[in-house]
Amino acid sequence: MNKKTNLKEKLKSLLLKPGVYLFKDENGKIIYVGKAKSLRKRVSQYFNKNDYKGKLILSKAQDLEFFVTNNEVEALLLEFSLIKKHKPLFNIQLKDDKSYPYLLLDLTEDFPGVYFTRKKEEGKRIYFGPYPSASSVRKIISVIEKYFKLKTCKTDFSKITRPCLKYQINRCSAPCVFPQIKNKYLENVEMAKKFLEGKLTSLEKDLKEKMEKASESLEFEKAAEFRDTLFSLRKFKEKQVVFMDLPDTDFLFYKKYEEKHFLIVFYFRGKRIIDKKEFVFDNTQFENPSHFLGLYIASLKSKIDLVLTNFEIENKKTLEEAHNKRFGKKVKIKDISNLKKFQPLLKMAKNNLEFLIKEREKAGENLLKIKEYLKLKNTPETIYGFDISHIGGCFTVASSICFKNGEKEKSLYRRIKLEEGVNDDYASIYIAVKKRLESDLKRGLKLPDLIVIDGGKGQLESAKKALKELKIESIDLISIAKKEERVFSDKFKQGIVLDFFLPYANLITKVRNESHRFANEYRKKLYNKKNLKTILTEIPGIGEKTAAKLIQKFKSVEKIKNTDTEEISKIIGEKLASKIKKFLKEMEI
Repeated sequence: MNKKTNLKEKLKSLLLKPGVYLFKDENGKIIYVGKAKSLRKRVSQYFNKNDYKGKLILSKAQDLEFFVTNNEVEALLLEFSLIKKHKPLFNIQLKDDKSYPYLLLDLTEDFPGVYFTRKKEEGKRIYFGPYPSASSVRKIISVIEKYFKLKTCKTDFSKITRPCLKYQINRCSAPCVFPQIKNKYLENVEMAKKFLEGKLTSLEKDLKEKMEKASESLEFEKAAEFRDTLFSLRKFKEKQVVFMDLPDTDFLFYKKYEEKHFLIVFYFRGKRIIDKKEFVFDNTQFENPSHFLGLYIASLKSKIDLVLTNFEIENKKTLEEAHNKRFGKKVKIKDISNLKKFQPLLKMAKNNLEFLIKEREKAGENLLKIKEYLKLKNTPETIYGFDISHIGGCFTVASSICFKNGEKEKSLYRRIKLEEGVNDDYASIYIAVKKRLESDLKRGLKLPDLIVIDGGKGQLESAKKALKELKIESIDLISIAKKEERVFSDKFKQGIVLDFFLPYANLITKVRNESHRFANEYRKKLYNKKNLKTILTEIPGIGEKTAAKLIQKFKSVEKIKNTDTEEISKIIGEKLASKIKKFLKEMEI
C-alpha cells in the first residue's frame, strides 16, 4: 500500500466533528498541525485541492493523527499548543514570550519612580501595559525621563552624596540629593501618570493652567518650566502618526505581494501606537490571514480589548470566544478596511507595509550583489553562521545562527555543547557543522544557501570535511578572519579583504559578529552555572586539594584574577600560578 492510499484509508476514520489533525513524515516527526470545524471535510481537501502548500505537505506526509475536540474554540487553542510544542516544518511559528513586560509607577516610594518589570505585585503600585516588547517599555521610560524627570533607579538615598549623570544631562531631578523638591516632584508624578494613561489633552490643559498661574504670581522661572514641558508635549503629539481614542488595541494589516505574505501588527496602548511587529511568510507556511489571526489570539499572554484588521475575518465568533475562554473577557474583532473613521490609520499602515516590501526588495538586490562579489553558486537567502567559544579548552561551545533575506532568524538559532577539554577550533567547527546539518536533514529542513565560518583557512577546511562526509555539495562555504576581515573560499584560496565601501558586504561581518556574540553568550551561561571549585578544577593541573587552598585564601574568582602571580605562587607554585592567571585572563565574564 503506497503512502497516499494509506492516508486515504486514515481519512475514512475521521469524524465530521471539530478537532486538530497532524501530518507526520517517515520518521514520525510532525510536519504540519491544522484545525478543522469538520475533520473529515478539511483533511479531504488536501487530496482534492490543487494548491502548492497542500501538495508539498502530502509529498512529505506518511501518516496522519487527529484529536477530536468539543468545539472550534478548543480546536484553535489545541492547534496553537501543538504548534508551540512540536514546531512543525510547515506551520507559522509565532514568538511566544514567557511574559509580557509592564511599566511600573511605584507609589509606595516617597519619591515614586518608573521601572521596567515583568511581575505584578499588590499594593500602591500602578502598572501600565502589558507591552509587546521590552524595547517599547524602555522607550516610554526614556520619554518620562525627558519630559517629567522622574527617577528610574531604586538607589538607597542615604548612600548618595552627589547627583548622577542623568541629573547632569537633565534626565532626572535627583530627589536623592535634593529632597526639598518633593512637592514639585509629586506634581511631575501626577503629570506622568496622565501621560501614561493617554490623557494628553487633559495634561495639556493642566500645564497651561499651571503656567498661567505661575506667571500671574510672578514666578517666571516656574512658568518657563511649565511652558517648556507643554511645548515638548505638543511636539511629542505631532510626532505620533496616529493618535486615536482606542482602548488597548492590536491592529493587523495584511497584504500579499508576489509570492510573499506581509503582515504588520501595530500595538495601541494609552491611545497611541507604541510598537509594531513585522511578519513575512512564504506559501509553504501561510494559509490565509484569518488563520494567522487565530494563532495570534491563541498566542496572547494577556487580554486585549479590541483587534482591528484590514481583511475579512472567518470564524469571528470562534476567535472572540477563544479569547474569552483564556482571559474571561471577550475581545471585539473588527474589519475596518471600508470604515471612513479609520482611513488615516489604514493609510499609515499601508505606507509602513510598502516600506517593508521595498526594504525586502532592496535586501534581495543586495543578496544578488553578494553572490556576484563572492562568486557564489547560490543567492544567499538563508545564511548559517558558526563560531566556537571556550576558555582554555574548557566550557567549549559552538553557535549556529541564521540570517534570512539579510535579517536575523532567531527561531533557527542553535546552541551546540561540545566535549569538555576539547581545545581544537578545527575539530570543534567540524563537529558543530556536521551536528547542525545532520539535524536539519533529519527534520527535513531546507539547507542554507551559504555557511559563514568565523576563522581562517583551517576552520574552512574543517567545515568542508563535514559537508563532504554528509555528501552535501549544494551549499556555498566561506570563512572570514577577524584581523583583516579576509574572506576565504574555494574561489579565493588566498582570501580577499572585504570592501566596506560596498554596503552589502557588511552582511557577512554581521553574520560573523552575531555568531561570535551568541557563542560567547552560551559559554558564559554555562560558566555561571558552575561553582568556584568546579571552575578551578577545569584548569589542567588543578585538582580538588589545590582548588580548596585557593578558595580558602581568595574566596572568589575575581580576587584571584586581580592578585599578582607572585602572591598566588606562594600557595601553589609559580608554574600553576601562571597557568591560572592565563586561564582567568581569557575569561570574558
